[in-house]
Amino acid sequence: MRAASLFTVSGASVLAPHRSALSVLRVSVIGMPVLVARDPDARPAPVALDDSQRAPLAALFDGAGSGVAVLGAPGTGKTTLIVEAVVEAVTVRGFAIDRVMVLTPSRRSATALRDHLAERLASAVPGIALPGPLARSVAAFAHALLAAAARAAGEEEPRLISGSDQDSDIAELLAGHEADRTGPAWPEYLGPDVRRLEAFRTELRDAIARLSEHNWTTDRLRAEGAAHARPEWAAIADFVDEYRVVLGGSRAGQVDPAELVRAAVAFVASAPSGTLPAVVCVDDAHDLTPSGIALVMALAAAGTRVLVAGDPDVATTGFRGAEPEALARLARGLGGPAAAPFVLDTAHRQSAPLRELTALYAQRIGAAGAGRQRRARAGRDDDASDLGGALMALTASSPSRERALVADLLRERHLIDGVPWSQMAVLVRSGALVPPIVRALAAAEIPVRATTAGRPLREHPAARALVRMVDVGVGRSPLDA
Repeated sequence: MRAASLFTVSGASVLAPHRSALSVLRVSVIGMPVLVARDPDARPAPVALDDSQRAPLAALFDGAGSGVAVLGAPGTGKTTLIVEAVVEAVTVRGFAIDRVMVLTPSRRSATALRDHLAERLASAVPGIALPGPLARSVAAFAHALLAAAARAAGEEEPRLISGSDQDSDIAELLAGHEADRTGPAWPEYLGPDVRRLEAFRTELRDAIARLSEHNWTTDRLRAEGAAHARPEWAAIADFVDEYRVVLGGSRAGQVDPAELVRAAVAFVASAPSGTLPAVVCVDDAHDLTPSGIALVMALAAAGTRVLVAGDPDVATTGFRGAEPEALARLARGLGGPAAAPFVLDTAHRQSAPLRELTALYAQRIGAAGAGRQRRARAGRDDDASDLGGALMALTASSPSRERALVADLLRERHLIDGVPWSQMAVLVRSGALVPPIVRALAAAEIPVRATTAGRPLREHPAARALVRMVDVGVGRSPLDA
């Protein structure tokens, strides 16, 4: 028996999971939005592109600019367009398969997309041999570029520093400052007790990454801190200076993802002819960070044909520095000062009632330089009965009662309507809401599988205890009380 799935989404995208094969049965808003959906086991066969998809595809290969930007509401076929762009590049336009690449902001989406691409190319060109994964995260692509250049020059390849290594280095540096009474002049509210917290180290890691993302020097950060009366910014700048010296001595050749992408931007600007992809398509471009945007524009300036697609309404990584309004800027950068993004006009996965509700949610958030994608029309003629009755809104008197109502709804669909557990899904607003509802569904004897990212291994109590035991066993740590 396959379990029901639990997904997390943000704000306005509660009814619009990315690239999902989900066809909606019922939507119930109970404090947090809930989506009961059908998840087919088999991937549907590729469908013919509509007129709004064919237009940017033609502009990509035949247009005067260096590429195109595409806006599309969820379900309008952005990913399908990208897959078909790869197929056309290889089968019609004559590009070598190893000179075509698809980028995504995250490793998870790249992994899912590479399988789709492989299946589609295999069906289009039987017996085709793929040179490697055709879809990569921006960071993985940057690493591949720099590693190839280093090998060609006989130099050591760059290595990506892991999150746990970076956290360990920061913890040791902070502990040394506390023991020696040295280090930056932190404000009083960021005292030793605060600086020992894991959350504080996470914030420092984010600050280091943002400096690299925006290509800021620590001197600029100090100047901005003085101008805005933010003493903690000056302290961060002092810490980052020392951290980079320590990192250069103990982990030579290791860089974080933001530094890696920035280095790739500099490499692309002077890369030898033939070493860069001829065609690059970027999915989920609304989640690109400034360094990712810079890399895409550098590729376009170097002669690569670029297609970027996204929807600012479903951007979820602003906390990591992503800039959803970048799609509008990318359109002008790729097609010229007056260029506007192409807009996909048919939401193929949505019927009229669901499309109306999705658009209603999307209108509540800022346009981020876009907005026209919200006018997409429903691509299905289903009536309300196909949605399992209707779109419903329910309220509950408490969080526990809310979760009980969700469980009741799922049991009703399973026991009365015969819907398998594997054809149901629950959407929640944020990852913090996942554990409580997982426990509630399990207590109600509903099999459930969460698709959110799990806790990092370094933060798991069992892993910490095991590492502590090894530390004592090898004599690195004393056996205290």
